[in-house]
Amino acid sequence: MVSLEELERLKREVKELENKRLKQFIALQLEGRCRLIAVKLGKPREDKVGIVREFKDGDLYIRYYHYHNVIDVKYRDNIVLSVTNGSLELYRPGKWLGKVIQLSKHLIEEELDREYLYYLGRKKNWELVEG
Repeated sequence: MVSLEELERLKREVKELENKRLKQFIALQLEGRCRLIAVKLGKPREDKVGIVREFKDGDLYIRYYHYHNVIDVKYRDNIVLSVTNGSLELYRPGKWLGKVIQLSKHLIEEELDREYLYYLGRKKNWELVEG
């Protein structure tokens, strides 16, 4: 039989691990990275109430369900990340992180360039006209 002390110790360990994983998830901006990969590189598929974007590359599979704002990541048939409406449900770091970071790095640079050009164009709408 499990003692109350063992149960309390296990609860603390789980809470500490959850906090550690949440901090890493936020620091690495994993929700945005995975969504960006799914949207930009994934294939759209119609579902009953919306579009699902699915990206598959070898052992890595990312699914983004826009209607319910759900992101699921599988690596080698293991669920390694699950986010629902911005709430982290499951996060298991591993080798898949390197692949996600590498794939998203180029996409993020493209997004920054695109946004910069957008605002550069908008700036002209508000500049002083000489003469």
